[in-house]
Amino acid sequence: MRKLAAACLLETAYGVRFTERCGLIGAYTSSDTAAACTIVEAHPVFTSPVVGVHELKYALDHVPERVRVVDSTWHGAAHPLRGKKEFKSMHVPSSTYFSIEDIANKTTPLPRMLPKADVFSKQVSDLGIGNEHHVVIYGGPNTASSARVWWMFRVFGHERVHILQGGLQVQVREYHTWTSTHHASSARHAAAPIAPLPNKNALPLQSRTWRSGSAPGTIVDVRPPERFHGLQAEPPLPDGLPEPARGHIPTSINLPWQSVVSAENSQHFLAAPQLSEVFRKAGVDVASDQPIVTTCSSGITAAMVSFALHLYGRDPALNPVFDGSWAEWATSSDFPIVPAASQARPPQSSRTDNAQ
Repeated sequence: MRKLAAACLLETAYGVRFTERCGLIGAYTSSDTAAACTIVEAHPVFTSPVVGVHELKYALDHVPERVRVVDSTWHGAAHPLRGKKEFKSMHVPSSTYFSIEDIANKTTPLPRMLPKADVFSKQVSDLGIGNEHHVVIYGGPNTASSARVWWMFRVFGHERVHILQGGLQVQVREYHTWTSTHHASSARHAAAPIAPLPNKNALPLQSRTWRSGSAPGTIVDVRPPERFHGLQAEPPLPDGLPEPARGHIPTSINLPWQSVVSAENSQHFLAAPQLSEVFRKAGVDVASDQPIVTTCSSGITAAMVSFALHLYGRDPALNPVFDGSWAEWATSSDFPIVPAASQARPPQSSRTDNAQ
């Protein structure tokens, strides 16, 4: 007799097999049964960047102590508290709310910048999230903040972080279940807080400039074409910052973030073959071993394309987000800008984008 944990193979939305515990941890089994089982001592609950609602439910039913669910809903700078209010009235059972307004660097006038490592560690520990947890992030309908929170965890060295495919919209559709009760366990301090680790995501790529035009890699600007080409004003910045100039960073490529998600659900990422076509059409060389740096208005929606690049198969460390994005670039007097296009107006984007 020996201690075993049975293994269950499930298929993710991308056809990637992953192994997770589906028996009682520590259950005893005979040697005959053991021959037909997989011994699992230490392995991930999920191995795909995206997690389906059925996979999440299974994990919460069988290994809830290893999973933390995070609601990242944020509706833009014009409605900074709306997501938290929505969480109080409806959220995935057992989830906790992650505020990108609160878990941010408060010492800079730039909005919602990365906090210091020790601040991040304490704040997520206060949410009950530790090194041992698989973190599953989701957002509400018509939001684009889930990937920003994913990227923040990655920056600080936490690799067991995923996005719920389809978000709250699919959770409600599939299970007709949500709650307005805050889960008690998610409010306690984590036993092993997130320990920030050296991580290539945290290299100065996020704040480097491309003033000389000779920096390696590609810059992908995910703003709508109208704003990329300087034909539409940027959202206003916080008091104390000048009005951002119009235009884009020299040599950057425009790839609106909505291109990597479903037209019906901003929380549903496209499959790899579709992403391949999106990147090809935009001129993004996903096979390159050089960085593909994403930028937007203030570092939120850029993470959606960084996550899609990871979902496609690129190392997340090669897809950093320019944290300050256009808010930093366009308000710095010595950074070059390609101004408003003088040629014909580019095609209008298919959806309104008020995100940052």
